[in-house]
Amino acid sequence: MKSEFKIILVLLGLLFVMEVGVRVFETSLSKDLAQLRKLSDTAERLKVGDFYKVLIVGNSLARYGIDREILAKELERNGYGKVQVEAFHPDATGVMEWNFGLRRYFLNREVIPDRVILVTGKTHLFDSRPVPERLGAFYVDRSDIKEAVKLDLKSVENVVRFFLARFSSLFTNRVRIQPYVFYNYLPKYTQTVQEMHDQRKKQVGTSASDTRWGTTNLSRLLNSAHLKGIAVSIVGIPMRAPYDLPRPIIEEMGGHGVPLLDLSRIEGINESNFFDNYHLDEEGARRVTLELAQELVSLDRKEKQRVF
Repeated sequence: MKSEFKIILVLLGLLFVMEVGVRVFETSLSKDLAQLRKLSDTAERLKVGDFYKVLIVGNSLARYGIDREILAKELERNGYGKVQVEAFHPDATGVMEWNFGLRRYFLNREVIPDRVILVTGKTHLFDSRPVPERLGAFYVDRSDIKEAVKLDLKSVENVVRFFLARFSSLFTNRVRIQPYVFYNYLPKYTQTVQEMHDQRKKQVGTSASDTRWGTTNLSRLLNSAHLKGIAVSIVGIPMRAPYDLPRPIIEEMGGHGVPLLDLSRIEGINESNFFDNYHLDEEGARRVTLELAQELVSLDRKEKQRVF
């Protein structure tokens, strides 16, 4: 019994050391993590100063597709005064993460930009299956936990994973750590992982009805921005395969009076502008940003004419 107790203590001690180590070196595991941890600085830059404040929200499509410096210069050139353009665009995210992250890092802290530019491809504004670890660790604010549990997580398993991620960086980043450890030191790990993935695919195939393609997160994001008096513009970014935003998204936007700036087919963008077949290169981003600035200027002029 004593030996078993010692083993438990050793394991707990090992877990504690690993938890501390991950917290210390967390930002070295991923550039995306480093950017997430710097969002408080981003929010602070938007909070102070008397200038026109723009926040770009999206994922890597936004990071590579919109040139913030060009956008700021073009808006300043068109009479917006001093313009500050910041970004919240973590990799591999969609509207669920944007909905909660916008509130956690900005709105709940009274960081209120003048305009939010929501950058999307074809499906990024649809609801999708939640990744509880990401939501718990990085996106859901304390005041929004009840909403996330009720509307997005739903299952007991998701809720457990969500709360474990809020308190444990080791648990949250285990997917990033596994390749460094298990592939090198655990026999037959690759084979085991592949068998697990195959089994999950079979389970997903038998429960396809669990996949949701609604627009509830988009609606909640737009409501949050509206309550804060923020102008929202949704931008369709060019992709290698031409696309149209699905009707449910268009209808949701129309219900909130949010304009679509469809830049998915602007002139001068072709296959050569996608450096990895998915993201725009610098020249593509320059063209998109110049077009975006023109669209925003035109949109605001029409709005002023309508008001007066």
